[in-house]
Amino acid sequence: MNTLRILVFAIVFGGTLGACSDFFEEESQNQAYVAHVEDLDELLKGEAYINEEGFSQSMYYAGSTNRVMSQTNRYFPWVHVLDDDVTEFAEGYYGTRDNWIRANAASAYGWQSNPFTNKNGVVYAADDWDKSYKRIAVLNSVLYTIGDFRKGEQDTLANRVEGEAAFLRAYYYYWLVNIYAQPYSVETAGTEPGVPLKISEVVEDKYFSRNSVKEVYEQIRADLRRSIAAFKNTQESIRPNKANYTAACILMSRVSLYMEEYEDAIAYADSAITRGKHSILDVNGLKPGDSFTYERSPETVFTMGGYIMNQIHQPDSLSSWGPKNSIVSAYKSSDELLRCYGTNDLRRSIFFKSAHWMKTAYHCWKNREMTGRIGDYMLFRIPEAYLNKAEAQAILGDEAGAKQTLNVLREKRFVIGEMPSIESEMVASGENLVNFVRSERRRELCYEGHRWFDLRRYAVNTKYPFTKTIRHEVREWQGAASAAGYYTTVGYYEIDTRKDKVVFAFPLPQDEIIFNKGELVQNAARPKREMIRY
Repeated sequence: MNTLRILVFAIVFGGTLGACSDFFEEESQNQAYVAHVEDLDELLKGEAYINEEGFSQSMYYAGSTNRVMSQTNRYFPWVHVLDDDVTEFAEGYYGTRDNWIRANAASAYGWQSNPFTNKNGVVYAADDWDKSYKRIAVLNSVLYTIGDFRKGEQDTLANRVEGEAAFLRAYYYYWLVNIYAQPYSVETAGTEPGVPLKISEVVEDKYFSRNSVKEVYEQIRADLRRSIAAFKNTQESIRPNKANYTAACILMSRVSLYMEEYEDAIAYADSAITRGKHSILDVNGLKPGDSFTYERSPETVFTMGGYIMNQIHQPDSLSSWGPKNSIVSAYKSSDELLRCYGTNDLRRSIFFKSAHWMKTAYHCWKNREMTGRIGDYMLFRIPEAYLNKAEAQAILGDEAGAKQTLNVLREKRFVIGEMPSIESEMVASGENLVNFVRSERRRELCYEGHRWFDLRRYAVNTKYPFTKTIRHEVREWQGAASAAGYYTTVGYYEIDTRKDKVVFAFPLPQDEIIFNKGELVQNAARPKREMIRY
């Protein structure tokens, strides 16, 4: 290979899966050549990271579905509306009653057969699959070519680029396998269809099939081991817009927890904690109105992907108008979530605020700065390492260790001197303790892209399975389309995570099924779910 002029196949290829018999019929006009490690670094910045400044205020209203969905840097924006932390909060005047997320995530919110159907029954093209594989194709090329430019084991730049690329490939596969496949089950992961693994740097003239869930997870772990090894001797940036050693360790700990590899979950959590670059923020130093997640927070490890919460919990307080004319919210925090916070738990007042004209509706407002520099559902914070470790310790029976780990976090979340003991709240042993750790995880990591994936994995856990019924209430406009009226709650959708596991996996894009000539097998059909009316 000519190391001075290397064709980056990913840019030419475009990232889609499938046979490419027509690919070579004409020369690509979008070729990119690499001559130095610096070029690969720039390639990562421009093509591998999700560089998103969040949803702008101009996108608060329903607008054009096609316009919004065509934005290249929006990934899985509906992940927050799948779980038990949200319920609809539709209020306002007829002209502004639906913002984008409510208009276009309605079918995801109701766990419908096709989650990519808007409120008017129109199917839209959700391109998360395609965009993810395009970025994976870029990363394949970077990881393949990086060795040609390395100037020895201590080449800091090459090590950093390799670490970032391996982390990002693992992270995109983490998202793909958790959206489009069933959760990792120790009993079935080896046979359960996952997503196709495309890790070769070249364009392959073949039809793709699905690797097993286990194979995908093992590839994720292999990439993370590579990432951690490359990062180990690099300087960790204080700015969280780049992948780093601590983020790779946290993701490895998380993936190990999903796989029930508890010793590994603990070990990698410890590696993240002992790195010493991040610490838990004492919220006693904050007051309601302060931003909790911010760029230079000691907790913020890595972030990308934009801030979708300014659509989920629309900031109606930006307007001083009355209810008829205020900017319309889409969802509020569920009462169940709010009840999770005990007396003197400062997160209740720091994380949430009530709507300025409806005090019973609470929005999550972790990032009040709304700068777009801190994402929400692609956010890594050091508290997760403690939560991963505590859950693994509790499941392994190290109950004293689990409590000790958990309390390192908890003591920074309660009024000084008023943190209740875990024992005072429950019989802190066995399954009770495990579920307490899980509840603490819910309290701490709400609206950061964890809860839906956690509910999936809890449902298939071999030692302490946890299932529940989730209810999503629906509000409908009462009045003419162009006249004053009001919203009222008319019914709900409901799933049981024990019985309704089919909703855990989104349908694969149909054009990929067709293109791969039946080699790519579709997920089991999700039923049309009827709303239960009050």
